[in-house]
Amino acid sequence: TAHVDGQLVGFATWSDGFVTTLVVAPAFRGRGIAQGLYREVARVMGSVSTTSWTGNEAYQHVLAKLGFVHVASIPNDRGLGFDTEFFADSPHTALAV
Repeated sequence: TAHVDGQLVGFATWSDGFVTTLVVAPAFRGRGIAQGLYREVARVMGSVSTTSWTGNEAYQHVLAKLGFVHVASIPNDRGLGFDTEFFADSPHTALAV
C-alpha cells in the first residue's frame, strides 16, 4: 500500500509476481507512487509481470519507465479493438509469461 500523510493513496495486489491490480488515487498520480508500488512487488517477488489493454497509455508509460518489455498480445480480448497486452520486467520473466 502507499500512504501520504496517513491517507491511503494507492495499492497493488499480486500473485506469484503477477500484478493483478494497481490503483493510485487520481489526485496522487504522476508522483511516482505506481513506480514505488512496482518496486516493492519486485523486492518481495524478485520479478514482476502484468497486463494492460490497448489505449491505456498512462499505465503503459509507467511500465516503460520501469523498464518493462511488451511480451505478447491477445487481439480483441477485451472487446473489438481492445487487445490484452502482456508486460514483464525482464526478458527472463518474459519467458515465464
